[in-house]
Amino acid sequence: MPEQTKRVLKRLAVLAVNFILLFALYRIFLKLQWPVGTYLYYVAAAGLFIAYFTINRGLGKPVTDPQELPDEWTHKEKSDYIARVTAAHERAKKLLYVLMPLIAVLMIDIITLFYFS
Repeated sequence: MPEQTKRVLKRLAVLAVNFILLFALYRIFLKLQWPVGTYLYYVAAAGLFIAYFTINRGLGKPVTDPQELPDEWTHKEKSDYIARVTAAHERAKKLLYVLMPLIAVLMIDIITLFYFS
């Protein structure tokens, strides 16, 4: 199996496990009729999105071409900036492993609330 396929399957497995854990915990909150659990999930989703947006400096891809940076910067400043932005982008991507399953759990809850109850 190619290396890229292994990486994709590993990422999907992590997302699936996170989804199962978050969904199970959410259902436990509902079963115990603990209303704070629902709000906790909404606040966590909002906080993770804000953290992702802040760390990633928006929703775009990081600048990786030194030609796109100001000409006044030295080569060292450009390479340091690119290294910092790339590292921040990688950290932000790790937040998505929790944020995306959390959003999926909340979407399922909203869909079941409006269409199946």
